[in-house]
Amino acid sequence: MTDLGDDVRDANVGLARLDRLIVDAKNSLLVVAHGFLLAACVLRTAACLSAAPRVRCGVMCAGGAETPLPNVRVRAPRKIRGTGARGAAPPAGRGVDRSGRSQGKSEQERELQRLYITGGEYRGRRIATPDIFLRPMMSRVREALFSILVPTGVIRSSAAALDLFSGAGTIGLECVSRGMGHATLVDFSPVCTRTIRENCEKLGATGSTRVIEGSVFDVLRAPERFGLNTPFELVTVTPPYEEVVYSELVEALASSPLVGEDTLIVIEYPVELGCFPPVLCDGKLVGLRNRKYGRTVLALYVSRPSGRIDYPPFSEEFVSLKTGKSRKISKNSR
Repeated sequence: MTDLGDDVRDANVGLARLDRLIVDAKNSLLVVAHGFLLAACVLRTAACLSAAPRVRCGVMCAGGAETPLPNVRVRAPRKIRGTGARGAAPPAGRGVDRSGRSQGKSEQERELQRLYITGGEYRGRRIATPDIFLRPMMSRVREALFSILVPTGVIRSSAAALDLFSGAGTIGLECVSRGMGHATLVDFSPVCTRTIRENCEKLGATGSTRVIEGSVFDVLRAPERFGLNTPFELVTVTPPYEEVVYSELVEALASSPLVGEDTLIVIEYPVELGCFPPVLCDGKLVGLRNRKYGRTVLALYVSRPSGRIDYPPFSEEFVSLKTGKSRKISKNSR
C-alpha cells in the first residue's frame, strides 16, 4: 500500500509539472504573438507616416524625400454659373464691370449670384455682390464649414474673426451673425470693400465689423500699418485659386503676428492642388480637418496648439482626398 501511495504522489507531482509546462508554453506563445502584433502596428504606423506628406515652410516631405510645394499659381478653371461653359461670356444685358480686381481678377465673367446668410441672427438676409467676377463660397459649403467650427468653441462673443480675401464679406458676416463678437474683413478691391460696407450697413453690423482695403499679404506681414495689434481666434482664407501661390500664403499665415497660439485657420483650396499635409511650417500649424465638397476643399488648422482646444485631429483626412467621393451637404440649406 505504501508503494502504491508513493506512485500516486509521484504521478500527481508529474501532472502538476506538466500543467506548469503547458501554462509556461501558453504564456510564451502569447508573448510571441503580442510581439508580432506590436511589430505589425509599428510597421503600419511607419507606413502611414511616410505616406502622409508634411510641409516645412513651403516644403513638402514625403517618405523622407523633400519636394518643393508648387511655387506657381494653380490652374483651377471653373464653369461660369448659368453659361454651361468655362470662360463663356455672361448673358447680354448685365452691366458687369470689366475693371476687375488685383485679387480674383478674371476675364471669365458670370451672372451675379444671390447670396444669403445661412445661420444666426441674420439668417436668410440677402448679401449684395460686387459687379465683378467673384467665386464666392456656396451657401451649403458655408453651412458645412460652421458645422465644423461650432464644436471647437470658437464661435463665441468674446472671439474675433479675420476674413481674408473677403469678396462680398460673406464669411465674416456669417461669423458675426452666428455669435462672434467682431469680424475684420480684408480685400484689395475698392469695389469689393465698398460692397462689404454696404452689406454691413444693411444688416446693422457696422458696430461689430471692420473693413480693410489692402493686400492680404501686407496685412499679414505688417498688421500694425492697418491698426491691428492682437491675434485673432479665427482666420478664414478663401483666396481666388488662380491668383495666389499657396506656399507663400501658408508661410505668411504661419509667421503673422495676427495668428497666435490656438488660432484656428480655415484654408479653402481646389482639388487640383492635391491634398494638404497634416502639419505645416515645422509644426506651427497642425491639421484638424480636411474635407472635400465637390471641387472645393476646406482645411482646418490650429496654430501652435496648447491643448486648450478639445477637438481631436483627424489626421487620416490629410492623407488622401479620395477624389471620387465628396461629402454630402444638406439640400435644405439655402
